[in-house]
Amino acid sequence: VAGHASRIEIELAGDGTVFPVKDPWMYVEANPLGGGEKAQRGDAFFTAPNPPFGAVVTYHLKEDVLSLRDRRRKRERAQAAAGEPLPYPTWDELRAEDRAEDPAVFVVIRDSEDEVVRRIAAPRTAGIHRVAWDLRYPDPERGPVGPWSRRAGPLAMPGTYTAELIRRDESGTTRLGEPQSFTPKVLAATGVPPVDVEARHAFQREVAALQRQVFGAVSALNASIERVEALAEAIDESGAEGDLRAQASAIREGLLDLRVRFLGDDTVRSRREAVLPGIRDRIQRVVGAFWSTSDPTTTHRRQAEIVAEQFGPANAELVNLVEVQLAGLEAQADAAGVPWTLGRRIPR
Repeated sequence: VAGHASRIEIELAGDGTVFPVKDPWMYVEANPLGGGEKAQRGDAFFTAPNPPFGAVVTYHLKEDVLSLRDRRRKRERAQAAAGEPLPYPTWDELRAEDRAEDPAVFVVIRDSEDEVVRRIAAPRTAGIHRVAWDLRYPDPERGPVGPWSRRAGPLAMPGTYTAELIRRDESGTTRLGEPQSFTPKVLAATGVPPVDVEARHAFQREVAALQRQVFGAVSALNASIERVEALAEAIDESGAEGDLRAQASAIREGLLDLRVRFLGDDTVRSRREAVLPGIRDRIQRVVGAFWSTSDPTTTHRRQAEIVAEQFGPANAELVNLVEVQLAGLEAQADAAGVPWTLGRRIPR
């Protein structure tokens, strides 16, 4: 016992320590209530939270990871307690504090090839903390998740992983302590029918890459529609002559046609009629299979093929409309003295 206590003291003497990680079970969590912990059942419905799912990483930080401003205030408190005068910071010091990014602590998960699988933001206060990795790659889609959403990235492959603790501040990135290895264990590994884990993993990674492209294109498409509409209003207000306004209308029409291809026909959908799925709808349905540990179905694979076939031409048209036609129209608007609008190049 004395030797064990001594070893812990030595480990905790460093700036940070990652403790041994227990091998987690790899499976897909059930969601019987169809939402958050209580779903729609209200506070009167008793539930208790489950233990954290996945690989639970426990770590220790010797000291708080402080920002420049926090460190200055800590020094000032010590000086005040000692009865010393408090010098007012210089403008350069205050400017550096205002511009500095907040420091951060991450638990970094790496695979057996030393490739980063996940980077999980973790508490940066002194003491012992725990964070859990859900055994998945990052979600290719960014943005808020609703109470009924179950968004996630693809499942990681069974194998050996490591967890390490890093600190990021104004001096750079620093590794704290030594990495700890662990090996997820597949629960009920005998599937009916047998699951080709490597093929499933490869398919999910391909779909995740395609999903990232599709959602990026949709975001750019929606932003471009707002951009050309703002430009059209500015052209109207400026009284610029020529065909600038007609060009803006034509580009907007082309972008709206593309929106139907990506998102489906809102005109039909709003009348409660069935519409063919858009490119984004199809990829979302395939991504829904990421919550299963079974092989992707033939339908999933065919949906992914359709998305790949449709996305290339649609994305090329989007690039032409935005980077060629809209950018060219904005250059003409600059020359005509049209008021500046968001998304245009910096005025010269």
